[in-house]
Amino acid sequence: MAETSTRWREALADNNHPLYKAAWLVFTDRISTEMAFEHLKDAQETVVPFLNEILADDSLFDNDSPGKGIAPANAVRLLGEYQAREAFPKILELYADSTSPAMRSASVYAVNKFGPEVLDQIIEWAGEDGTRRPKAAALIVEIGVGNEKAFETLLGWIDPEVSGLEYYARYLTKINPEAAITALEKLSKDTRFHGDVRRRFKDRIKEAQQALRAAQPTS
Repeated sequence: MAETSTRWREALADNNHPLYKAAWLVFTDRISTEMAFEHLKDAQETVVPFLNEILADDSLFDNDSPGKGIAPANAVRLLGEYQAREAFPKILELYADSTSPAMRSASVYAVNKFGPEVLDQIIEWAGEDGTRRPKAAALIVEIGVGNEKAFETLLGWIDPEVSGLEYYARYLTKINPEAAITALEKLSKDTRFHGDVRRRFKDRIKEAQQALRAAQPTS
């Protein structure tokens, strides 16, 4: 795996380097993303390209690399803070391909920072790919609460031929509990689905009903 840039090495080694602060904040796990961003938010023009360089350097994902593999995850979080939409395709790629809990968590964090504006991009990325859709669904529910397109997209992905239907059903209850009850009641009577699956749909209906009751104001 080749390094694509040495700027991070130069920045870490030289306290007069313009990216010295950014480098040390990205390569540490001792400071929160929010605090790191407070230090860097006014330097977006120089820091965002630097963060993208870190994501392009495969060597930094190794546990024996400087920062013990944490730098790319920190970079993803900060790119979310910066709302750096140009980095979003790379973030989706890392989210899909990485087995690192830190990277997956960082990707979800960034998606939440981008918000509903990236919903269409996530749906397009998922496409008809059966391996991407479950991962996309987990992101859609993060930013899709109350969003009709998010709800209809996940509902459209529920099919007897795919796995993970219970997750899709649960996501529907989180996005719109009331609409989920109607949709899942219909699905629970659809004999194309296995009996166990239909029973799980009914369980999700109960969850949605509980969510609606919990949301009602107390007198």
